[in-house]
Amino acid sequence: MKKVKKFILGFSSVSLVIGLSFMVCSFSGIFDEKEEPVKDNNKVLFGFTNSIDNDDINVSGNATISFNETSSGSSSGSSGSNGSGGINFSWNNLVPEYKNNSSNKTGTYSIQIADELSEYISFKDKSSIFDGTWTNKETPTEVPDFVYNDDANKTTIESIIDTIDSPTLIIKFDANPDSNGYIYAYDATSTSYIITKFSGSGTILTIPSTFNDGTNGSHDVTEIGESAFAYNRTITSVTIPTTLLKIKRKAFIGCTKLATLTFTATSTLTTIGQQAFENCTALTSVTIPNSVTSILSEAFAYCSGITSFTFPTNTAFTWIWPGVLRNCAAIASITLPTTITSLLDKALFECSSLTLLTIFPGITRFDDSALKGNANNNLTNKNFKITCNDSTAKTAYKAGIFATYKNYFN
Repeated sequence: MKKVKKFILGFSSVSLVIGLSFMVCSFSGIFDEKEEPVKDNNKVLFGFTNSIDNDDINVSGNATISFNETSSGSSSGSSGSNGSGGINFSWNNLVPEYKNNSSNKTGTYSIQIADELSEYISFKDKSSIFDGTWTNKETPTEVPDFVYNDDANKTTIESIIDTIDSPTLIIKFDANPDSNGYIYAYDATSTSYIITKFSGSGTILTIPSTFNDGTNGSHDVTEIGESAFAYNRTITSVTIPTTLLKIKRKAFIGCTKLATLTFTATSTLTTIGQQAFENCTALTSVTIPNSVTSILSEAFAYCSGITSFTFPTNTAFTWIWPGVLRNCAAIASITLPTTITSLLDKALFECSSLTLLTIFPGITRFDDSALKGNANNNLTNKNFKITCNDSTAKTAYKAGIFATYKNYFN
């Protein structure tokens, strides 16, 4: 068997139970096409993925992307491959198929370039996500065309891939959307539905609280999946229903016209995922419901329009994760909940309008970088002050974990 250098793609389907997404870590190396995939914690670390099963869609075969020094790629219609600028993509007879005798005959898919590589390669039309359609039991015919960005080349790409632990590309195969443009996956473990993608044209959205796919019955919608609404440039308002428990990683990243984010008074939301609302620059005021226990790293980073942000007061909400409000340059005042024990790396980095941070007793970990403001590691806003109304705690903070900022205390 001739061995060739190939970079394997990560696959996930909307029908996968959350947490069971299979992804292939792409890194430089020689792989044998008959090599069995090595799995660790539901991730394929190397080798080809022969099939990925889930409740609704099965994907067999594989897809690959390879990088060449040449300035022109190859194309082969029979295998579904294409290339431009020395980048070659092939479906390699990959076949998605509905299971359980589904009446669906077609579906949609998306291909997203890994964050670590998006600086170096892009789709030819410069978009960040490639969307296509697939037919049951047939290899997709639409093939994305890639190009190197700026001065990037094969050597650059391979050196980057050597250092990352993520897929080169993320490919998601979905069922057809409902009449409003939502695509769902059924989670048999929790007997609930997950919104995995939105392809509708609506701008003011009230996320559905229940769904019935005609097979598994009517159940609550409990999650918004990873990148489900990512980079949607038309949505202006989103209302989160009471049933929703989790907003996953990058769910609304880059929704630059999203100006209103509303949670119901009886919200049961517990988790806002990493980068979930990053770069939603039209947001101005955000109030997180008190049911939330975790707002993960950079969840609202680069939301440059936010002037008011209210954290939850849930007793289980104890960490301000790294970069949560990073580069939120319009915020002037932030009050941390009394429950907070940790303020972590770059949590408020480059909040250049911040003049008042109110804290309370109980903080046991504070990373100096949480409040840094520019390349010289000095606070950008020299009028910045820290307030703690408990005199005993303030004295301890100034002598201890906040010593670097003792002169900023009121």
